[in-house]
Amino acid sequence: MSKFVQLRRQIAGQYTDRPFWTLFRTKNPGYSLQSTDSIYKQTIKCIISNPKFQVVDNLCEIGSDLGRSTAWLSSIALNIDVYEQDTGYIDLCKLQCLRHQEKYGPITNVNWYDTGELNIIEVLNRLNRKYDCIKITTLNVVEYVPTLLENLKQGGFLLIQEYGGQETKAELVKVLQRRYDLDIRRLDLALFVAEHK
Repeated sequence: MSKFVQLRRQIAGQYTDRPFWTLFRTKNPGYSLQSTDSIYKQTIKCIISNPKFQVVDNLCEIGSDLGRSTAWLSSIALNIDVYEQDTGYIDLCKLQCLRHQEKYGPITNVNWYDTGELNIIEVLNRLNRKYDCIKITTLNVVEYVPTLLENLKQGGFLLIQEYGGQETKAELVKVLQRRYDLDIRRLDLALFVAEHK
């Protein structure tokens, strides 16, 4: 991703509790999706409804939604490791995350890692700990599921934003339920929460 992305301000409204900067889709190459605040609220509620996870010790994010998801998830995570590409983009994410944390709290330990040219499998293979929760945002997540589960603690959560079509999402759910026996909840068109038993 280029260091020079154009942003637009998203103000508070029906689906936005916290104003934020987002990618200006028509002025940036490629296609970007964003999650609404209500989805982040549902995600947090879904995780803390499990008595074991009122607070998550270690959370990993592969993709940070310009720092927004990191800021939201910091309300339940003590430590977050974020893997993102391009130092300029990471600086934007850090700034937005910190501003959200300062305004909405709490400020927790967030570690930012530039993945450079590494692909997602290479990043997952280099993780040096098991996490209570892993969030991944990409296409065709099903190919990463075995490696994600290797890095997830027993009883942990996968937060999966699958941007593929209906067939891709149906295949993901089938694999998570049948092959890996995970409990799945779908929070919106793209976001799934899978609990490792």
